[in-house]
Amino acid sequence: MFLPILAAAASFSTPSVDVNVAMEINRNLHRSVDRQRKWTAAEIEVFADPKGKVLTCEVRRFLPYEDVADEMCRVLIGSRVVPAQDFQGEKSYGLVLMMVAVDNDGESNLAARLGGLQQDGIVLTVSQLPDSMSATRLLLDLVIGADGKVSRCEGHGNGPEAFRAVACEQASANGFDVRADANGNAVPYVRNFEVTFELAAD
Repeated sequence: MFLPILAAAASFSTPSVDVNVAMEINRNLHRSVDRQRKWTAAEIEVFADPKGKVLTCEVRRFLPYEDVADEMCRVLIGSRVVPAQDFQGEKSYGLVLMMVAVDNDGESNLAARLGGLQQDGIVLTVSQLPDSMSATRLLLDLVIGADGKVSRCEGHGNGPEAFRAVACEQASANGFDVRADANGNAVPYVRNFEVTFELAAD
């Protein structure tokens, strides 16, 4: 069975897979996935339009079978997922990293073995952190313009407000891929990005 590893809902949201979508994808997976009992977990990058139609899917990591991971992406392209929403709550083009798995009996534990979701991001070294922490992580909600530049950034997570400003500044300097609609036209989209502040070594 195809299993999405679901994220919590938010007002700003990237594309997501609900139970109904997961069941539809599972029905469309090639029969050899079940027949050969190839349990597979994968981290995939999905880009969807405002109606939730998946335009692109790329496998970032997988365990253990690449062909099954590729099949999951193949089935996802053209499927309908829950569309992204921008800061105004309007449906939007969106990019998301998600963990998915084909797991026939729920006992393979492959998603856990693959490890946590490796969100795109950067690490910044600082001389001081609050509350004797060795590191703090901020997840940024970004709107990326059709030119690949950040047009809006909001951060959430632990850390002072000043860290959020720095995180958004550094993310904006990072630059992002230009994404296109089904006709090849560049479009704005939403995505997440992670900034980790680490304490400098002595």
